[in-house]
Amino acid sequence: MNTFVVDGTFVKAAMSGSKIGNTKVGKGTKVMQMVDKEGLLISLHIDSANPHESQLLIKTLKNSISHTMPKYILGDRAYDSDKLDMKCKKMGVTLVAYHKLNRKNITQDGREARRLKKRYIVERTNAHLKNYRKVNVRYERNPKLFEDFIWMAHCLIFIKKFNIHNDYLVA
Repeated sequence: MNTFVVDGTFVKAAMSGSKIGNTKVGKGTKVMQMVDKEGLLISLHIDSANPHESQLLIKTLKNSISHTMPKYILGDRAYDSDKLDMKCKKMGVTLVAYHKLNRKNITQDGREARRLKKRYIVERTNAHLKNYRKVNVRYERNPKLFEDFIWMAHCLIFIKKFNIHNDYLVA
């Protein structure tokens, strides 16, 4: 049973360019990542910082490198939306997210919410990603080049995680 964890992170931009939007803290890009239970990248989507994470979830699902759709997607409270639940159910995916505090219509019981204890995996992956200078602040104007740097950073995270050819790594 494949369960993926999704989260977005904000990356500040040093220059203007494509897929860079203005926010309260400055201009930047939103990086949406979906990882598996080991913390390895399954899907990546970058977009302007303006749209909410819940609006970018379907695009992130469509960018997946996995051949099969996941059975469960774990998200935080930002993904608690009836519209998003319906879109995911049409795709055959169960979206598991804690309910927002002001929610009136309770749709989930506590059984599926136990899976959310594994959400630290994507938060840890986001923290590892911020260790790389080219990904911590976006210096490229071309969004494809920035996305390639993110993939390269994930390859280095993979190599370090599984200790593959540790002699060749330069910090």
